[in-house]
Amino acid sequence: MPLLLAGAPSRLVLEGGIHNMFAPPFDFIAKCFLPIINRMGPKVEARLVRHGFYPRSGGRIEVDVTPAPLRAIDCLERGALIGVSGQCVWPIGTL
Repeated sequence: MPLLLAGAPSRLVLEGGIHNMFAPPFDFIAKCFLPIINRMGPKVEARLVRHGFYPRSGGRIEVDVTPAPLRAIDCLERGALIGVSGQCVWPIGTL
């Protein structure tokens, strides 16, 4: 979050056990959380380069942050349902 107000763009490379039971899934971050942040001014793009499961690791996420002043947004109405989907990702060799 501090990078949203930094003086210059940033690039993060996060590696390790991307998927674990105590962290929000990447798809939630990319499809729910970041669109709200982007509506507030800064631009944040995240790419899942490869899956990685705790404790075996191996995952990689790349994040680009273009800072901007934060502006208030109204999230008072839910809006129309756009769609429903699901995805299951399972670590290889665990079945």
